[in-house]
Amino acid sequence: MKNNFLRILFVVFIAVAMIQCSETESFAFDHETTYRNGKLFKNKNSEPFSGKVLRYYENGSLASEAHYCLGIPCGKWIVYGYVGDIIQFGNYLSSSEVAENVSKALKGREFDVAVFNEGEMKYLDVSIWFGNSPIDSLTYSLLSDTIAKDLWEHVGKREKVKNILVKSYEGDRNNQLQKMIFSREYEY
Repeated sequence: MKNNFLRILFVVFIAVAMIQCSETESFAFDHETTYRNGKLFKNKNSEPFSGKVLRYYENGSLASEAHYCLGIPCGKWIVYGYVGDIIQFGNYLSSSEVAENVSKALKGREFDVAVFNEGEMKYLDVSIWFGNSPIDSLTYSLLSDTIAKDLWEHVGKREKVKNILVKSYEGDRNNQLQKMIFSREYEY
């Protein structure tokens, strides 16, 4: 009886999550798009955005598309070249897939993790926002070593990834022009 209740509860939870993250809307990322508390909001709406976000080059051609669930990157994303060719494609991993192992090292900082393909190479990509807190190269090196090791053990092997990129940014997601402060690549 208890097992049946848990199964029903699980099915209801999955159904609600699918409804909340269903793509009901697409919009072009613009200057009114904001991030608050690490979540994407469209045009100062009170609810985090769920759906597809499109970005365009200055010439009007599509630059990228990414999916968001309740303001957080989720699912597939694609980056296009100027003539419409696919340069990169991949999938964001849910924060719950990596939170237990990575968030301890990140001490509550905002981060995204994605598996992506570029040509024949398959990467695991980690982007970290450090806000206005300065970080030195030694601290970053130790932090990125820990993150890369943990991700390789818990995600990289399963996804058959050959390289892990750990990138750090100054500021937060609200910065339209993010400043990369460190980047390190690991090969497995």
